[in-house]
Amino acid sequence: MTILEGQWSFGSHEIPTGRTDAIAGIAGGTLAAAGFYVPAIPLTVALVGIIWLAMLRNRRRRFTMAFGWHFAAAAGPLAGLWNTGASEWLWAAVILYLLIVATAFARWNAGVVVAASMMNPWHIGSVPLAAGELWPGTGLAGLILLVVALTIMDGGTSGVRSLCAALTVGSAAWAWSQYSPAPAAGMTSVPLSPPAAITRMGQDQRILASLEGSAATAIVTGENIIDRRDPTAMQRWCDHAARTGITVFAGVLEKDLRSTVHLFSPTNCRVQPVYERLFGLPGIEGGWGIGRGVLETVNLDHRPIHWLICFETFSPLAWLLASPKPGSAVVIIANDYWIHPVPVDTLRTKVAGAMARLLGVTAVTAESRSSRVEFQTSKARQ
Repeated sequence: MTILEGQWSFGSHEIPTGRTDAIAGIAGGTLAAAGFYVPAIPLTVALVGIIWLAMLRNRRRRFTMAFGWHFAAAAGPLAGLWNTGASEWLWAAVILYLLIVATAFARWNAGVVVAASMMNPWHIGSVPLAAGELWPGTGLAGLILLVVALTIMDGGTSGVRSLCAALTVGSAAWAWSQYSPAPAAGMTSVPLSPPAAITRMGQDQRILASLEGSAATAIVTGENIIDRRDPTAMQRWCDHAARTGITVFAGVLEKDLRSTVHLFSPTNCRVQPVYERLFGLPGIEGGWGIGRGVLETVNLDHRPIHWLICFETFSPLAWLLASPKPGSAVVIIANDYWIHPVPVDTLRTKVAGAMARLLGVTAVTAESRSSRVEFQTSKARQ
């Protein structure tokens, strides 16, 4: 094989570099889309695209592969922008950001770029989300291992890369042999699909009716299932908790469009939330920017409960800032119905599973229109 100006030459066959660059972009996008959005394909397939990119030396080819990969990984949030009628400037900002990320991957070491992206809570398509597929139960060390491995893959000689690959496979096999999943400890996800209603009051009444008869001691609903702009909504849920004796943690859309989690207790119905979304997605209803996060520590059956709302699931930094201890539970409050038919719920399940394995915790999701999470105490389970 010889390299001619502007083209690759394989014997008598010449392939224009522009076409090869385009193929690299399509390959990167295909691997990311398959790993993130196809249920039967593991998340590690998406990681293969970044490892492949790290081994490329042609900057233009690295750029196209990085852009294709991140554009495919961002398909879900981009669909959300489309469905909510985001303004042109926001679309332009997202595309510009993806171009900047692709340029960074083209010019700098892939491990360095991945480490930097992990510190940006709004980075779309974070590579470290797949770390739990390789090194479960290793926590922050697993994230560091992934960054180190990519750094060596990008900058090392062929011999060093081979050694790095062997060590990665060996350490991953060891991590899996030592890993044991965190117990669910009385947490179950059950369907929540009340019939549609015309008014907000009607929706609330049907959702509340669907919660009755449950043996659970606490129930978690999805994101923004209560609209605080309705002045009577909070009281309806307080009255329900007092009447049924069931504690409910419900996703609330605040008057200023922040997303929060409120506690509706049978004995003390408080207006103040226990969690406010720490990182919102710009341009999406429910508020965006930096929030306050945990407002009140929650323990159910002597088990710490940590919260993530919507887009926070896809932010490695949000997972780390939640600081879930091994054996604790992370409850994800989401409302992915408005992004359908893009399978963001599939992406969320994959990412949550990988991060839960990495941190040694249990992750469970409450969807606004399809499922809720029920808790039972040890005494109730007996």
